[in-house]
Amino acid sequence: MLRRVYDATWGRLFALGYDYFQQTSEKAGMREIRRRVLSSASGRTLEIGSGSGLNHDLYPETVTELVLSEPFGPMADQLRK
Repeated sequence: MLRRVYDATWGRLFALGYDYFQQTSEKAGMREIRRRVLSSASGRTLEIGSGSGLNHDLYPETVTELVLSEPFGPMADQLRK
């Protein structure tokens, strides 16, 4: 019960604001770091804890299938959008 209340309130706000609050670190170079880390991915790739999907467009063309998994309900809702 408590988890549903959290997910519907603070969890939802967290998920909605996540990308906005990440903008500073993204501009400071985090996006490029993630791009380098993901550059060796290839074939069928599973990302666990995909969050809002910030990595989605950073995967190289060598990734032929990308499976995204996000266990936190409000964040999974953002990922689906």
